[in-house]
Amino acid sequence: MSPPDTNVEKQKQKHAGPIIGITAGLVFAAIILVVYLFFIVSPEDNSPDNTPTGDAVQTDGNATIQPSDAATDQNPSSN
Repeated sequence: MSPPDTNVEKQKQKHAGPIIGITAGLVFAAIILVVYLFFIVSPEDNSPDNTPTGDAVQTDGNATIQPSDAATDQNPSSN
C-alpha cells in the first residue's frame, strides 16, 4: 500500500542530502583504500641496515667455534 499523496519531487528534495553524504563517504573510502594499497605495494626503505649480505657471511668451510667465543656472545639467553 502506498500513501495517497506521494509527491516524487518533494521526496527527491528530502533525500538529496543523505544521498550526497553517502556518495561522499564512498568516495572518501575509495581514496583511503587506494592510498592503503599504494603503501602496501610500494617498496620498503632501501637504506643500509647492517644486515650481512651473502658475501659477508661466506666462509672457507673451516669455521669452528672456540670456547673463548662464548664470552663475546651477544645473545646470552641462547646459551
